[in-house]
Amino acid sequence: MKNHETFSSGALRTLLTAFALLLAVPAFAGEGPVDVNLALQYRPRLYISQGKDFMEGGEFTVVKHRARIGAGATYDDKFGVYLEMQDVRNFGGEVGVGPIDGTLADFSADSFDLHQGYARVMPMKGLEIRVGRQEIGIENHRLIGTVGWLEQARSFDGARAVYSQGALRVDGFYARVADDFMGANPSDVDLGAVNVHYNVSDWASLGGIAVLDADDAAGRQRVTAGVIATGGGSGISYSAEGYYQMGSADGDVSYAAYLAALHLRYSLDSQLAPFFELFGEVASGDDDPGDTDMKSFDTLYATNHKFYGEMDFFLNLPAHTGGLGLMDVGVQAGVSPLKRVAAKVTAHQFMSMEESAAGDNLFGTEVDVRIDWKPYKKFKVDFVYAIFLPGELFEPASGSQAEHYAYTTLDVSF
Repeated sequence: MKNHETFSSGALRTLLTAFALLLAVPAFAGEGPVDVNLALQYRPRLYISQGKDFMEGGEFTVVKHRARIGAGATYDDKFGVYLEMQDVRNFGGEVGVGPIDGTLADFSADSFDLHQGYARVMPMKGLEIRVGRQEIGIENHRLIGTVGWLEQARSFDGARAVYSQGALRVDGFYARVADDFMGANPSDVDLGAVNVHYNVSDWASLGGIAVLDADDAAGRQRVTAGVIATGGGSGISYSAEGYYQMGSADGDVSYAAYLAALHLRYSLDSQLAPFFELFGEVASGDDDPGDTDMKSFDTLYATNHKFYGEMDFFLNLPAHTGGLGLMDVGVQAGVSPLKRVAAKVTAHQFMSMEESAAGDNLFGTEVDVRIDWKPYKKFKVDFVYAIFLPGELFEPASGSQAEHYAYTTLDVSF
């Protein structure tokens, strides 16, 4: 669950607290204990890209930003409300009108939106129910994630219930992803999931998840189920997970796909805090896309930026692999040369699980370099450089070149 810091002093904090009270709790005035929480974030990011097409030209440089303000109130630890607004835009993206430039002509706030807005009910100890628009991340975000790396991030419209008691956590939600009411979407799309997590010991934390996604227009009823185990000790840590996807859709379509991943890390207890990690992940592909057996694993609503490199060539599986599946093997190493600085290098080798019609199976090799600097608790900066060397599956017919990519982010939040 997301925590929001309570402001207690200073003129700005007093002003923002008054703003939150006006928005969220006028009906509770004088009726009982009300806790008011605020959240502020400003996050600009500079991107430098060569176009991610492995060809000459297409370079661009852009600054995007996220500006958020959230206000929440809880009455007597029984119920509450949280509202979070955000603005997402590119620097210089305001449109001028006639002789008036964009700094004056555009004031319609077309990039301003409700990112989260939900009611909270806590009917008993350990149980919280949320109804409304909300961020939802399950386990390590492998299947359901918030995609917080992107400026807009992801939020769902639905209901969620979480029960926590000691080492046990049970999490379930339902969301309406798309609604065809009044022709707004071509189909109703529904999503539901149940997650049970139990902390056995430091060496073993186990989670099970089952996700149902349904599409009325396609007649799809698909279930993705699996387990994840994490833990560690004595400098060793691990993450192991596996999922299977099954179900059916109109036209005698059947789903049978899998995903598995294993990460092993060794960390040294020294001043530089060095670590070394090996990882391997596979997502099944389809050996015969012409039949009705769908064997390419769909990562659903995952935060794939976490897993498949900084350059985001594989944000959407199976679409970004052409249904061929994905094998990602690599290494990562890192150190903390200064107290508030961490640096790491990650190398990925991306291959397909099934060969293309031409007999190729190499997407390419990516190397990422990342430096994180956190001089203050609520103030952090990152610097990222990445290079991708394309294999046969990504080489354009006109020839190919290595793709270079860089970004830097400033994140200030309260």
